[in-house]
Amino acid sequence: ELCVEARGMSDDEARIRVLDEALALWNGPALASVAPEETRARLSRHLDEARLLAFEERFDAHLRLGRHAEIIHELTELEAEHPYRQQLAAQLMLALHRSDRGPEALAVYQQLYQRLDNELGVEPSPALRQLQIQVLRDDPALNLATEVRASKPGPRQLPPEPAVFVGRTAELASAQGPVVAFHGPGGVGKSTLALKLAHSV
Repeated sequence: ELCVEARGMSDDEARIRVLDEALALWNGPALASVAPEETRARLSRHLDEARLLAFEERFDAHLRLGRHAEIIHELTELEAEHPYRQQLAAQLMLALHRSDRGPEALAVYQQLYQRLDNELGVEPSPALRQLQIQVLRDDPALNLATEVRASKPGPRQLPPEPAVFVGRTAELASAQGPVVAFHGPGGVGKSTLALKLAHSV
């Protein structure tokens, strides 16, 4: 329930708090003390998957907030525990690259490639291969500032809507263009009008 709640949030700080709360409820592998490993794995696989997904969503939120250095240790440990989980490898590569540790990011890819090739006879996903190429080229698109500028517009946090707002209906009706500027002497309500318009759109 907490994971579902977190997915509906537009604010990454709030999402991380809720995912942390969800992950804190984990108390070791489900049914570990009452069922043989094969039975446990069959009955609780969906719980293990939900936990890993919560971690990945939490790491994504941290990466969007520019906290790549802070999550490297935790990502490294979790990626080692789940050596075939390509999303974790991609997140670790990105965190290392953004921390100016490109060779280590490439080593993560190379180790995963060898594991998949030697043990399963498959290659990493196209998305992971593309990430490796971007790291090799030091692609500016991987940098946080570029990524934020290139992302689609999303929800923005505004100050609270004015509690009292009288008049200016004509200005609000006409100020619907892509770019709007208000001008006038100080104290006539330009900021209040702009805030009212921002909340309306």
